[in-house]
Amino acid sequence: FSLYYVFDIGTNHSRKLDTALDYLTYLGTPKHNPAEFNQALYRIGASFSVFTADDHLYIKLSGLQEHFSDAVSLLEDLLVNAQPDHEALEKLKQGILKERADDKLSKRKILFQAMGSYAKYGPLSPFTNVMSNGELREVTPKELLGEVENLMRYKHRVLYYGPSEPQDLATELRGLDHMQSALLPTPQETVFEEIAPEENRVYVVDYDMTQAELLMLSRDGGYNPSEVPLITLFNDYYGGGMSSVVFQELREAKALAYSVFSVYRLPKDKDEHNYIFTYIGTQADKLPEALNGIGELMTTLPESPELFESAKKGIREKIRTERIRREKILFTREEARKLGIDHDIRRDIYNKVDDFSFADIEQFHHERFRDRQGIMMVLGSRRNLDMDTLKSYGKVEVLTLEEIFGY
Repeated sequence: FSLYYVFDIGTNHSRKLDTALDYLTYLGTPKHNPAEFNQALYRIGASFSVFTADDHLYIKLSGLQEHFSDAVSLLEDLLVNAQPDHEALEKLKQGILKERADDKLSKRKILFQAMGSYAKYGPLSPFTNVMSNGELREVTPKELLGEVENLMRYKHRVLYYGPSEPQDLATELRGLDHMQSALLPTPQETVFEEIAPEENRVYVVDYDMTQAELLMLSRDGGYNPSEVPLITLFNDYYGGGMSSVVFQELREAKALAYSVFSVYRLPKDKDEHNYIFTYIGTQADKLPEALNGIGELMTTLPESPELFESAKKGIREKIRTERIRREKILFTREEARKLGIDHDIRRDIYNKVDDFSFADIEQFHHERFRDRQGIMMVLGSRRNLDMDTLKSYGKVEVLTLEEIFGY
């Protein structure tokens, strides 16, 4: 079985929450010290884990159905009666600080998460909404356990995959300690607004490397499920894979990039925006040519009947052979719920993709990609970058790692 307690609460509600739940995995209860607690789970073939995002989290318990009641009781005891452990917290803090230092050495983390978030939100974002290193060092066991205690007072959903009958499962879970009092509605979260730039901007992070990597983001309208089939086909044809025209033109034909993609990216929440999202990885001296090349592709969409039919066929085959199984069924439903959808969107894509002509995606490209204001994020060594070329794309500002990471 797999059991999930899913909360519509995350780090946007409390910056300490992810650390608190990580801390929970190190602790024991009055009945079991941490080692004994882990041994008790192991003996019955059970395990638990936690996951925290900016607007939701879940606590997962999995194991053998024959030991379901024992496993749930152990987890409940931990959630309600976890005992502080100062030594465990110090180890956790050191681990987080090391991970943060390592993140600042990871080009992927810097570009796609830190810089990508800065491009969407500016300096204040879900990504930077974390405890500073100083706050992390000062946080106490009491504060973190208070976060867990407070969390369990709020309403949450239970997702279950296994052989139990729904009514039997509900009866057992309603008897848990944390279910005995009326649960509170989800609290207000800190809202981070996505930037609508009035002019093109270029942000540079100085990093000692011979290559140059960049993201280009341009905010568009809100999510519309009726557009998903056309957007899926457009992305596959235009810039979403190795058979796309962007990849074929910039990498295969002109060798201007070692990696490149450009897509019309859809949000995960119906209240967020769509984005034109472009990535180019190239040698620093080829960056001006690569930027010129992607600019041409954003202005004019090349036509290739072979690639267009291949894109349609690839989409159909992927949907035809793809299987959503086990717990993924539950989380696919959760994802659809956040987008305001009550069915499997793949059905719409499969049924409509053959109806589109090249003129349909060409019109979409013309309406959404031409003459757009946007943000360019460039990761590379300043001494190797052609700053004059970058200035021609917008006002240039150099950012530090501290500014984009928030610590």
